Amino acid sequence: MRVDLSCVLHCEALEIFLISHWSRRYNRGGTCSMGFLPQAITWGLLGGYLGVTWGFLTSFAWFFMGEKYRCRPRCGATMMWRMHRVTELTDGAIALRPVTTAHVDDLTDAIRSSRAELSLWMPWCQSNTGHAEMAEFVRGARRAHQVGSEHHFAIHDATGGDFLGMCGITRVQERVRSAELGYWLRSDATGVGRATKSVRLLASWAFEELSLERIAIIAAVANVASQAVAIRSGATREGVTRNGCVIGDGSLSDAITFSLIRSDLNSGSAQIEPPKQAEPI
Repeated sequence: MRVDLSCVLHCEALEIFLISHWSRRYNRGGTCSMGFLPQAITWGLLGGYLGVTWGFLTSFAWFFMGEKYRCRPRCGATMMWRMHRVTELTDGAIALRPVTTAHVDDLTDAIRSSRAELSLWMPWCQSNTGHAEMAEFVRGARRAHQVGSEHHFAIHDATGGDFLGMCGITRVQERVRSAELGYWLRSDATGVGRATKSVRLLASWAFEELSLERIAIIAAVANVASQAVAIRSGATREGVTRNGCVIGDGSLSDAITFSLIRSDLNSGSAQIEPPKQAEPI
């Protein structure tokens, strides 16, 4: 029996769209337990193209495949579908934009001007970190974004457009729907709550669009400023992990782990109001 390849491809595209729609509308937790419905509809249409009998059999098979498909996390296809739509997240004060090659010069300048502060905690920020290293970082970040394993955003002033720093979602684990969130600002951009706003904005997007249920923030025990950002973002301090992170000089440091879950934020939307209280960063 000959199957038109274009029909199969159209059905695959329809399945991805329907999974995205079902996941967003009916299953904010991300398990996509209703994911079998888009599959049943899609492959039923394909079977219908082949004939009434095949249409019935394919619909029946997908609908009754059992727990193997009904309980399996299906957020991967949703993530791959949605991530290409992201152009900017903003709360009116700051704007988060996916990092691109256009940010290489801004990154290089920010690291050069803030090296003394960043090098205390960031092992990648060394004396020889320059334009070439930032260009390679951006290329890697774009590749990771395309496969959904990491999502790096440049932090900009929403009004003037100035580059302020970086934040990102890393170590995405689809099976348990968790990830880590990191951030840094250039030294002349600290002190007015921008890091906290960035954390809340990015976390809200990740909960909504990546179907995450837990986001960890890890800070060295001596990095009080980073801990303050986590606390003011609404994260809960979970405890100390011995030798839990690598700091600027390459040595291991005990780390404090904070976590955010959906209920820690006031809204599931990326368009959220920033905290009103004064913030050190």
